[in-house]
Parts: sequence; structure tokens; C-alpha cells
Amino acid sequence: MIRKGWVRLALGALLSLVVVAFAAPASAQLRVAARREGVTITGLDLVAERVAIAIDRQHAQSRITHEYRNRTGAVVEGQFQLRAGDGANVSSFAYWNGSQKIVGEVLERQAAKAIYESTTTQRRDPGLLEKSAEGIFSFRVFPIQPDERKRVEVTVDQWLERRDRVAELRMMLVEDDAEIEITIVDDRPIRNVRSPSHQLEIEGQGSKEVTLRAGPRRADRTSRELVLQYELGDAPFQPIAWVHRDSEQNGYFVLTLAAPRAAAKLSQDLTLVVDGSDTEAGELARGAAAVLIERARGSDRLNVVVATDGLAPRRLADRPRWVNDEVRAEGLALLREASGARVDVASALKKSFSLQEGTGRNRTIVLLSGSVPSGRDLLATLRDGDDPRRGTRVFTVGFGRHIDRAAFSVLAAETRGRFLLVESRDALRPKVDRLAQQIAAPVLVDLELEVDGAEIAQVYPAHLPDLYQEQEIRVSGRIRGQGKARLAVRGRADKDVRLIASVDLAESVRHPFVAKLWGRERIAHLLEDIALFGESPERRDETIELALAYGVVTPYTAFLAIPESELTDQTRAMLGSLRAQKQALLARHPDAEVALADEPSGSAAGAATSDSDARAPLPAAAMAPPEAEARGGCAGCTVGGPRDASHVGALLLAALAALRRLVRGRAS
Repeated sequence: MIRKGWVRLALGALLSLVVVAFAAPASAQLRVAARREGVTITGLDLVAERVAIAIDRQHAQSRITHEYRNRTGAVVEGQFQLRAGDGANVSSFAYWNGSQKIVGEVLERQAAKAIYESTTTQRRDPGLLEKSAEGIFSFRVFPIQPDERKRVEVTVDQWLERRDRVAELRMMLVEDDAEIEITIVDDRPIRNVRSPSHQLEIEGQGSKEVTLRAGPRRADRTSRELVLQYELGDAPFQPIAWVHRDSEQNGYFVLTLAAPRAAAKLSQDLTLVVDGSDTEAGELARGAAAVLIERARGSDRLNVVVATDGLAPRRLADRPRWVNDEVRAEGLALLREASGARVDVASALKKSFSLQEGTGRNRTIVLLSGSVPSGRDLLATLRDGDDPRRGTRVFTVGFGRHIDRAAFSVLAAETRGRFLLVESRDALRPKVDRLAQQIAAPVLVDLELEVDGAEIAQVYPAHLPDLYQEQEIRVSGRIRGQGKARLAVRGRADKDVRLIASVDLAESVRHPFVAKLWGRERIAHLLEDIALFGESPERRDETIELALAYGVVTPYTAFLAIPESELTDQTRAMLGSLRAQKQALLARHPDAEVALADEPSGSAAGAATSDSDARAPLPAAAMAPPEAEARGGCAGCTVGGPRDASHVGALLLAALAALRRLVRGRAS
């Protein structure tokens, strides 16, 4: 039963203005828009930007602090959007009320939104962070008072993949004069630290711990993107592994292996399966296919299959043809004819398998699409028949925000290929050029992971991809044992190869990022199953449990930051129940406490820290939340009008339903 006090508070709540701020690292500009009664104005300005980056064995945590000034003359809700990039995760969220830092915690999403939205109706001080698309994060803070300087902080986690020995960090900045501090720690010597974008002050070059400060942007750079590169002093084809283990718990491991540039390039049969739709994404897919046709070599054989809106896909030939100028011209001509808005990508992929020949040559299919095919139809092509599917590698390249990411990822993984997301037209050429270079030279194929002296389980990816030149593989899993153990990658080049990394399974060894990486991989695996095969109570409940235990944001969880002083009796009781259930989950997952172990003190939602805590240790890792609802106004309320009491009731009912799901637990 909803108390009448809620209704009175809802009816008394008004917002005079709504501000939407887009802090977009994918571009060089900060876009700010304010809307009042349908009229767009400006007034929420970024006045300071600070970035502190800590790189621990290729795992980077970038804490981005922005300070905004409200020059609108009215109380506003700030709505912010951060483009962190594909594969990046937001691992913490906080904002300041004056000198007090309000740090968010991960809660079930429906309940977190209900608490946030019921609090904003009372013109109080919550913050909420969700994910609006892959690599794009949206967060809201209310209220921001007239002329107030509001600080917000987001920490972005990402793994810095290597090309041969070179690791690279890329981050778009908003301000030319952003303060940037970076530390790099590794077990390998850190050499040749450089930045083509910014001047650097470097200490510790050549050691295993380097600190640096990025100065002004170089005069010849027009983009505000920060680019940092450094070399790791390890031998070619030397796998390296790290372990995290808490006392009396099973451990976690992560293993990486990078390949150098290949001296010899093997020939292959290359088939391009191309989205032929007349959409913008289809145009990008055909543009990428044209790049691959141009890059094909005379030692390759080529075929092109174009998905259409008709019964049969268009194709270049009934079997791959040796590449020459005539074949390139015919392939490019095939790409020029677009079909309708909806094309049958699954049928085109199935046709491409039937056009393969069992000649013993390397067979590679590259699927390039921005359409939204049925994930089940795509995967069915792998299980509908015998050879020549066996031994054919499939690389999937997606364009735009609306692809079936789960299907594309699983399709590539099950065939030992890789998934690549092209986020924009600007990213197309460099990403596809690199893909063409890599698939031309497989270095190790048919990879398997072996272990001596320990037991491993829940390893991700389940199917190791082939290793191509200047690429890196990363494997995460659980590990159990005592003392020394060896993890080995077995593969095939001209002969069988076994590459070994040694680890020490001590009673307690701390590399927290190792556990966090595994937590994200396990949750991502569950979310892929849900996307492909539907939500089941078992998949949903395990996803929620792991997300709360490891501090990961998912479609079912979100960050909530709210001062304890702003809680009403009802929201305090609701939040108390959520926290109690979260503690019960942690008791069932004691090995997951690492996900919260390096948070600053007082980091629960509503806990406030002093301004001096702004440089506290980086907080817990979290995976990005998928799509957030796009809405204007104060968390969905009508600008300038009263909040509908029935809406508040619906929010409370949703939160109570969320609590019931948590209380139910997994007793069954």
C-alpha cells in the first residue's frame, strides 16, 4: 500500500529546467543543450577536466573528473553522456555536494531508478548511471543549483591490447588544458614511452614502474584525443599469466599471448559476406568490403556474397577465384547495387559456406553487416551440415549501434575468428586496414589451453581464437591448486607448438584486476545466452547475483549515488533492504569481495567523503550497463508540471518487485 505522503510529495515537485550535457570523448567537443518548455538554451558549461590513469599490467583505470558550472539561472538536472569506446566499462560513479563526495554503488536497476526518481520529485540530491549503448554511458545528477559548480567523476576500465610488444591507450578529451597524470606498473620493463598527441614528462623510463604527466597537445594535432604508447620488454611468443587469490578461496587467472609481425604471409581463400541494404550501416559494410577487396593479394582466392532482400543472395562466383585486377573490378561492381532496407544476412552466410572448397588452404569468411538478423538463424548456419564449415574461420564486423552483438560475437568465437565493431565512418579505414593485415597472416591456429599442477574451470573465451600477426589473445578463468602450476597454449604453425607460462598459487596473492576481468567475462557470457536464447529465471538470477557481487552494471543493475541525509523513511527502508540482500549475496560469493576491496572508504551509496578523498584509490570494477531509456525532463517528469502520483506508485511497485526477486534468492 502506498502512503499518501508519497502522493503529496509527488504533486508538489516541479522542475523549472532540464539540461542535457553530452561529454563525448568520441568527438573533440563538449555538446551542451538546455531545454525549457521546448526552447533550447545553453548554460551548463564544463570549466575543468582532470584525468588520472592507473595502468596495472595492461589493465587501465581512467578516473575522469569534470566540473560544470550552471549558468542557466535555474535549478537543473544534468544529463551526461560519456563515449568510453568499445570494450570499455564504467567501474565507478560519484559526484560532489560542495566538499562532500557522494559515491555510487551497484544495485538492481529497477530499484535504483525508483529510488532516484522518487527522490528527484522532492528536489533532493541523487545520481544515477546506466548504459545507453555499447561503450556509451549516460548518467544523471539532480539538482544543480543556479551558479553552482558541480563535480562529477566516472572511472573507465579497459584492457590495453598489444600490437606485438606495443600497448596503446586512446582517450578523447574535452578540454585542451586537461590535467593528465598516468602511472604504469608491470612485471616487464616499460620502454619507449611516447605520445604522438601530447608532450610528456616521464619518470622511470625503462623500469617496471613509470609515472608521467601529459602536457599541452602537440601543435600539429587537431584532435583532442590522448594517444599513449609504450613497449613491454618480453620475448616474442612469450605468454604471461597473473593470478589473484584470497585466503581459503579458489583463485582467478588471466593469460595473454601476443604475436609479432609475421615474416611470411600464407595464402587463403577469402569470402566476403556483405550487407547489401540501402541503410547507412549497409553503406559502411560495403565500403569496408571494398577495402578488403583492394587489399586482397594475388596469392589469395576471393569470393563475394551480397545479402539481398530477395530469395537468393548475389555472388561473384560459384567458387573462390584467384585475385587479379579483373576479379577486383567485378567484386567492386557487385557492391555498388544496393537492395532494400531489410536483407537476409543469414541466407547469405549459409550460401557462403556452401561455396567453400576443401582444398587444404586456409579458409576465411568475413561477415560485414549493420543489419539486425536473427541470432538463432545466424548460428544455425554453423550447425546445418558437415564440411566445408569445419575449419573455416569466420570474422564478424558490425556497423552501427543496432547489430546483434551477441550473435556476431558467438559466431566468431565458435569458428575461432574475432568480432570487430566499427563505431563510425572515421574508424572504418584504420580498423579494416588492420583486419586485412591480420587475417593475411595466421601465426598459430587450433589453439588449446592446457594446465599442469592445477585445475581450471569456467574459462573464457570457451573457444580460443586463432592468433594472427600483431594480435593478442586474453584468456580468463578460475583456478584451483597449491604451489607452482604451468599454463600452456598449444597451437599449430608449421609444426605443433607449446608455449608455457608459470604461476605460483600461493595462499594469498593480490592482482584484483584479474578477478574483475573474470567476473565481467562470466556475466558477458550469461548476457549473450539471454540475448540469443531468451531470459530464463536461472540465467537472470545468476546474472543479478554475479553483477551485485562483482560490482558490475548490466541490464539488470545500475549505479545509484544518493546522500543518506536525502533519504526519506520509505527510500531508507528500501535501500536498507537492498543492501541487506546484497550482503547476503556477498556471503554466498566470498571470493567476489575483491570487486569491492579497493574502493575508497565510505563508498556505499549515500556515503559522503571529504574533498580530500578526491584522489582516493580507484574503486571497484564494473561492466557497462546496456541500453538506458532515452527520455527528457526530470527523469521522465513533465517540465514545469506536477509529477503524476500514479507514476510514483508504479516506480515503487517496480522497486518492490525488484526486492522480491532479490529476497527469493536462489534457494531452489
